[in-house]
Amino acid sequence: MAALFLALANFPAETQNSVAAKDRIILAHKFMCALYPDLRGSRTLTVDTYLPYAQDDATISWLEVSIGEGPKDTILGYAGGCINQPPTAPLQSLPPEFGPPGSPSAPSNISPPATTNDKTKGCPNGPIRPKQFLAGSFWFSADGRLTTYAVDKARDLEKMNAFAGMVLSHPEMTDSQVTAALKNAGAKYGPLDESDLIQNLPIAALEPFLGKIQVLSVDFQPLLKNRNNVATWPEWRVTAKARQGGATEDTYELRFDQFRGDLISLRLIAPRQPTQMER
Repeated sequence: MAALFLALANFPAETQNSVAAKDRIILAHKFMCALYPDLRGSRTLTVDTYLPYAQDDATISWLEVSIGEGPKDTILGYAGGCINQPPTAPLQSLPPEFGPPGSPSAPSNISPPATTNDKTKGCPNGPIRPKQFLAGSFWFSADGRLTTYAVDKARDLEKMNAFAGMVLSHPEMTDSQVTAALKNAGAKYGPLDESDLIQNLPIAALEPFLGKIQVLSVDFQPLLKNRNNVATWPEWRVTAKARQGGATEDTYELRFDQFRGDLISLRLIAPRQPTQMER
């Protein structure tokens, strides 16, 4: 991907589709740096995307970025399990947990490496790759505008799952007890922290990408009695209008997580509506 990026950067200016592709990669890079500034430093951004091979005027409509300690698919070594051997199954160029929407899953005929005796049972083998902290996907319209962003790998997934496991194992807990447990688990934005969330919304970070933002509403789904959504509760939803020049504005829905207030999704829900003044 580094080679692809350099090639795009050196294409002549008249190659409009290539320039558009380069710009979308740059936009994704700047977006991640702006929204997750604490992940700067000695990190690596890996970009995955795809294009129709035989279409000369193809442009990037989707890409995924991963932020980690090194390139996502670099193999640092092998975990050989009890017998200290590399895996016998062929490596896949794209791990099954990542990939573009609708991409085929890993071949079902690949089985784990055979073991030689009972002592090796349950000993996982496989490549060791650099740790990845966050992964997100971007979707673009035909004119290059960002229409959707979604986190594929949340930073606090382990905390979310641990909290959910604790609550689900104690169905007798009241909602107020669940709220207190959420704060004890380290969440910054429980259901009583709406004012703090609003004060810390990353409006300034988002405006270079969306335009001048006006927040319309902030809320979250209530905790259901069966608590199936407890791992992500409360998932804060923000509806906002964004105006980027001219007399039209877009409406977006943004979602933020409860532990850090990270942006976990952005979705264009009403594009290019006339402004109040124009109406």
